Amino acid sequence: MKYCLNDLIIGREVKETIEIQGRKRGNYGGNYGGNYGGNYGGQNKRGGYRNDQRGGRDGNDDFQKGTGIRNVRPQEEVFSWKQEDNEEKLKLKQQAQLIQSKLKSVKNQDQKIRLLLNVITPDNFDKKFDELRQYLFPEQRTQDECFKDGVDFDPAVHQLNDENINHAIIETITFNLFKKAQNEKEYCIFYGDLCERVIKLELSLRGENLSKKNLKLSWFRKSLLQVCKECFQQFFNEEERAKVAGDLVKSTKFQDRLFGNVDFVGELYRRTLLPQESLINIFRELLSLEGTSKLDDLNIEGAINLMNKVGLALEERISDKKDNAADKERIDEIFKELNRIMKTEVDKQVSNRIRLLVKNMLANKEAGWLKTQQKNKGGPKTKAEVEKEVLKQYSDQNQ
Repeated sequence: MKYCLNDLIIGREVKETIEIQGRKRGNYGGNYGGNYGGNYGGQNKRGGYRNDQRGGRDGNDDFQKGTGIRNVRPQEEVFSWKQEDNEEKLKLKQQAQLIQSKLKSVKNQDQKIRLLLNVITPDNFDKKFDELRQYLFPEQRTQDECFKDGVDFDPAVHQLNDENINHAIIETITFNLFKKAQNEKEYCIFYGDLCERVIKLELSLRGENLSKKNLKLSWFRKSLLQVCKECFQQFFNEEERAKVAGDLVKSTKFQDRLFGNVDFVGELYRRTLLPQESLINIFRELLSLEGTSKLDDLNIEGAINLMNKVGLALEERISDKKDNAADKERIDEIFKELNRIMKTEVDKQVSNRIRLLVKNMLANKEAGWLKTQQKNKGGPKTKAEVEKEVLKQYSDQNQ
């Protein structure tokens, strides 16, 4: 067997020529031509594997000289393809690294926001609020702030608008803030004040004042109300209730979340951040006046807690407006339903404990909502305020 290979030159097509001389029964030719030919070529002993390519086409035992030509890709083309393939892999790798970097950055940012909301207290409120502002509105400034810093106010750069607001950050903050208010009812007033401060800041950066009309411009408020709506829908979901049924721990947590939700919604209404129509719809849903939910102890107690929170503000706003006849009628219907629930001869599925809570709430109403006023004066205190109260109690005891 003789192999003749042309010189390898880049850019020139390389041809491999295989020239084979067959023998009848030589050492190599016999074994290859006989055995191999016998095994592969059949009984006629045509010398060679695939005689149409290597052993000729005449079929004689002499295994005529045959030529097989195999074309090979130009080396320049091979190298070009390899180079393009490597560049494509490098490009995909860079894109994947960029995506991972962005995801890691977003994750780290979310973690920092959660940590910030976890450590904010009345003592460090101003400092942490400024840090929170850097996430919400990093570049925006009011005219007064620019004047104090000696910077010319540029509306295109410093004024907040729908184009330069970061919706993802707002959604992250409102979600985590609502969850904390939901799980930490004792800090409900504090978180309500934080929300009011953020909305006031957003409107001032837009060049607007905090008013009922301008509240519709606040994206932070819109996101907050959307989270509130989604959370309430979970409490009326039969599948969610079925998951906690029969489990004391899970059902207790479910109840605490509902009551925390109710308290925070009431706090938002007290600060005029929640529309009155939305509040009335929540009452009607809790008391099954719309017929879309089931009347039970949990929902009724939620309505009682909400009324104890907002009863005073609700009555004041209803009486202040002359064109509020429709809302007043709907609120009267709510109190009528609560009076009906309090009666022992109806709604046997309602427990005596719930009837007693309804009775106490109506007594609070008759007393001018005194308990409600005391409840809404609470909230977390600073260390200085706590120390002052302790010193006052100590001095009173020693007198």
